[in-house]
Amino acid sequence: MKLYILRHATAKDLGNGILTDESRPLSDQGNREALNLAAYLKARNTEIDLIVHSPLTRTTQTAEHVAASLSVKSQASDKLSTAGDLHTHIQVLDEFKSLARLLIIGHQPVLAQFIFKLVGADRKIGLTYPPCSLAVMDVEHHAYGWGGLLGSLLLPTDL
Repeated sequence: MKLYILRHATAKDLGNGILTDESRPLSDQGNREALNLAAYLKARNTEIDLIVHSPLTRTTQTAEHVAASLSVKSQASDKLSTAGDLHTHIQVLDEFKSLARLLIIGHQPVLAQFIFKLVGADRKIGLTYPPCSLAVMDVEHHAYGWGGLLGSLLLPTDL
């Protein structure tokens, strides 16, 4: 499976009428980041079968930008919310293992842990994964679980 792991774009801070973390929308910068990434993926004829994202506002908005650009369906999964963990992210892979190309959109710090788990790396090495960063991986399910190779890591500053 070709797996795309995207951290949501930059969100507004709490305050000024934003009362909960769950309801934080994308900032103006975040909307630009998501639109730039969507344009980048479209320009490279990226094919994705499905986008699965956290139900939080900022991830939903990030997914909407990418889905519209690539003409692909998206759906929310509580397993990718800020309450999710490494185990729930693996469950998402299990649920959609029949797909050839999956994009998941979620939150730190679990996304970095998820990437480390899939490549079999030590989580102590650290990973810069700012908002709207995209990891592209080739993953497979083996008898011992999921594993794969990190093909590229795209930061918003790379666009």
